[in-house]
Amino acid sequence: MTRRLVIYNLICGKCTYFEFYFFPQIYIYCGIYSNFVISSHNTLEAITRNVITQDWFTIILVACMMLLAITRFAYERRFLNFIGVISSDKYLKKSGKDKFQDPFNLMLLTMQLLSISAFIYLILTRFDFTPDLSAQILFLRVIVCYTLFIGVKFLIERIIAVLFNGEEILRPYHYNKLVFRNFFGMLLLPVNALFAYSFMPSKNMIIGITIFFVLLNAFSIISIIRRYEKLIINNTFYFILYLCALEIAPYLILYKLLSIYILR
Repeated sequence: MTRRLVIYNLICGKCTYFEFYFFPQIYIYCGIYSNFVISSHNTLEAITRNVITQDWFTIILVACMMLLAITRFAYERRFLNFIGVISSDKYLKKSGKDKFQDPFNLMLLTMQLLSISAFIYLILTRFDFTPDLSAQILFLRVIVCYTLFIGVKFLIERIIAVLFNGEEILRPYHYNKLVFRNFFGMLLLPVNALFAYSFMPSKNMIIGITIFFVLLNAFSIISIIRRYEKLIINNTFYFILYLCALEIAPYLILYKLLSIYILR
């Protein structure tokens, strides 16, 4: 076999094991370069390939799965009830009085923050809404912004609940939202893996996932309305005011933060 034939096969992507064995320099070229061209002097010139590492993103996904695994083995029965929260309110009835700083909730909350932040990061990179920042710095900005958003929103709601003596109503409501957000973060893990390593998401897919998140959030609101139906009917005006001020407005603020702080 002549070198000319080997070069032709290399250009066409038809290199065999035999050719790689007798011409090992071709293997080195294939690892560094993604394409080859023939110059005007009939010489083979290589075009460099830009390699983007996903190691740090893999660490994020592995950390999320480890948190789920630890939670699964440490709280087996409770975890099984948690993954069935959509079809049954058994978990909410049994765990509704648990503390937010419970280890089970804290591990799932950490997983949720990482998973949802990773999804937001993938959306930003998919639509090229990225400033001149490294991938790690961009993800760090996203997770800090999302964590602050969730934390500040929760703090404001708790302050209002204390001021207006509404802790008995808002406490289970907050817990319901936490559970459904954690559940959504868990569902996003395989989605994040597919989008990062398999294919780029289309606009329709992202819109569909966003709609699912909105419906999940609405489901949590409906579940608490059903539980405290009589009390809410007697205070319909204040409940609607609460929804507008603390459920709709914060997401508009989050969008503004994403467009100004992260994307500037």
